[in-house]
Amino acid sequence: MIEVVILGALLGIVITISGVGAGVVTTPALIVVAGLDPLSAVATGALFSAVLKVAISAQHLRTRMMSWMDAWTFLRISVPVTVVIALATGSLYARGFSNLVNQVTTWAVIGCGMVALASLYSAWVGIWIERAGRSVAAAVTGIFVGSTGVGGGIFVVPALVRAHGLDVKRAVATSIPIGLALSFAVSIGLSSNGVTDFTVVWWAVLGGVLSLPLAGWLFRIMPAHVVKLATSSLILVSILTLAIRAASA
Repeated sequence: MIEVVILGALLGIVITISGVGAGVVTTPALIVVAGLDPLSAVATGALFSAVLKVAISAQHLRTRMMSWMDAWTFLRISVPVTVVIALATGSLYARGFSNLVNQVTTWAVIGCGMVALASLYSAWVGIWIERAGRSVAAAVTGIFVGSTGVGGGIFVVPALVRAHGLDVKRAVATSIPIGLALSFAVSIGLSSNGVTDFTVVWWAVLGGVLSLPLAGWLFRIMPAHVVKLATSSLILVSILTLAIRAASA
């Protein structure tokens, strides 16, 4: 399980410094590195993210950059949507549609990865959020996160910047507790159907916790353009690897 510990450490750094790329890197990585099926990777990654983000939130609390009012405004819509979608997806999986659910989940994650990359280098996601408004952005985030475990950072950070008026670092800090709640909601919705690999969660969390001192230091000193480059590179590698795997299956 040493590879899962290393993966957890890498993900801990990515989640802390960027607020984008957690789910879209975690899910493909768990499929490729840990050998999980797609829905199991979503459920396992969600629980890992929820546990790890408790510690990350504690780090960001010390910076006093979190906006709790904006977090609540987002969560009061996105959490119920996430729970409903996750329960529906898990129910389909448990009722004999596992192959279909896994195929749809795989390509949905790849699609979300492409949106994530676009959001890092184009303003179109932020523009859409600005036009759609806070409620629609929160609901769409719930749909994506509930079905794929991906989408929190893709929509939350741009929404907090464009629709809530926060600066980037404050938006990243505020997105962590939002992501925590959404990941926990996915975990509750899917774990009830027995698809979570708790052993992988344990080893990945161990690696993530060990990396947090380094991650916190990097968050304070890394320029925004370096964070963006590192995050986009990881997302690109993740979705390409997953796409090649899915195409050859």
